[in-house]
Amino acid sequence: MRARKLRSGFTLIELLVVIAIIAVLIALLLPAVQQAREAARRAQCKNKMKQLGLALHNYHDTHGAFPPGVVTDKPGICQTGISATALGAPWTVMILPYVEQGNLYQSFNTTSGTYFGLYPIEVRTESARQIVRNVVYECPSDPNAGGENATTNYMGISGGCSSTGDTGCCATSTARYQSNNGILYNDSRTAIRDITDGTTNTFLIGETKYLVLKATNPGYYATWASGYYQVAADVNTQTVAACVNQINSSLLDPGKSGGSPTHEVHPNTLGSRHVGGAHHTMADGSSHFISENIDITVYRGLGRKSDGSSGFSP
Repeated sequence: MRARKLRSGFTLIELLVVIAIIAVLIALLLPAVQQAREAARRAQCKNKMKQLGLALHNYHDTHGAFPPGVVTDKPGICQTGISATALGAPWTVMILPYVEQGNLYQSFNTTSGTYFGLYPIEVRTESARQIVRNVVYECPSDPNAGGENATTNYMGISGGCSSTGDTGCCATSTARYQSNNGILYNDSRTAIRDITDGTTNTFLIGETKYLVLKATNPGYYATWASGYYQVAADVNTQTVAACVNQINSSLLDPGKSGGSPTHEVHPNTLGSRHVGGAHHTMADGSSHFISENIDITVYRGLGRKSDGSSGFSP
């Protein structure tokens, strides 16, 4: 008789070994893929901040100064007891024509405020009363980007403070600092000539992850188009911040054990979803990743425009 030809094939053990090898390879490759994606998101975030810096410079070229950090009819550093009718638009609204969003800009009344919920700006059309998200102000590394919240990851730098004794600094409470020794602050009109420390040594914009989002603090949250939060005598800036605390230093963060941020945190603390620090745009338009381990005195000095600080080396 002719011998029967044996069929070749995988045994169950061989199949399991192959599957195990593939699983190990995927496990080894996945972190590299995630790191590559984060590197791309980080580069995109840095580029966004650079584009915002260019938009601010284009505004400066047109108007002879950078836009106000917030438009109000009440000058001064410490804003307390400000009325709803005094609230106006922040710098994020003022530069919309310079980020190719002129039509959206036309929907705002940027000179006087009527208080719609938590949006301290008056709008000319009913459809604009519900402020929608704006991808221009979102960092792609933030898990809240692309959601329903009209959030922002970019704050104008109003200055740098170590205590209320610093020139150009005050606090409406022990936790809420306000400042006008930087570039973007209440009713500011800062020109490049005013930045005596040098545009390469002064912050213009900083990255944040601490803005209070809808549903995280009932009845209160900020948007990319908010100027001040105001209720009774409690006044708080929304889209400008002073360099007071170390980068990423607050535990009040959904990504940490402390819970959601509060309105005492975001006017004083910058931070990001990138590991080790946060992007900052300088007054010369360049963007740099600033380490969370930067010397705090140097960091606060970079928030101020004319305190004699110099020699910044990113």
